[in-house]
Amino acid sequence: MVLARGQVRLRQTQPRLEPRTWPWRKQPCCELPETAAALTAHLTDAADARDPADTAETLELFTAKNLPDELTVRTWRAGDRLVPFGRKTPKKLQDLFTDAHIPQEHRSRFPVILAGDTIVWVPGLRRAEFARVRKDSDDPVAALRYTPTAAPPESV
Repeated sequence: MVLARGQVRLRQTQPRLEPRTWPWRKQPCCELPETAAALTAHLTDAADARDPADTAETLELFTAKNLPDELTVRTWRAGDRLVPFGRKTPKKLQDLFTDAHIPQEHRSRFPVILAGDTIVWVPGLRRAEFARVRKDSDDPVAALRYTPTAAPPESV
């Protein structure tokens, strides 16, 4: 049980996202059954990448040449930091979750995508400055999409 803001509620434990390596160039879909979602990737150019229905929570574009062939997908860990898009200094994920008013028991639902040891995107929370797509560049773009496939599994 949790007491928060004058209310008592039952804390539900969420299934932990098992860490995995995602060779996104060879395997364009990465299923995340623990969170009832999937990640997909494809190469495109910046002009053709966005669909009007896309939001910053569901699609992010990265310069493909700066994105390694394998990404790591895992849950967040205490002390994790990323350099938020448009900034130069890192910020703790814990602070980003707090700023977004995301309760502690829901934070394990958010996949953390890493290039090597660098956090590049937390779908639904924030992307990093890493591999920013420049308007004046003709470099190919990696479009990473996060898609919930159903309601997240609930357990107690």
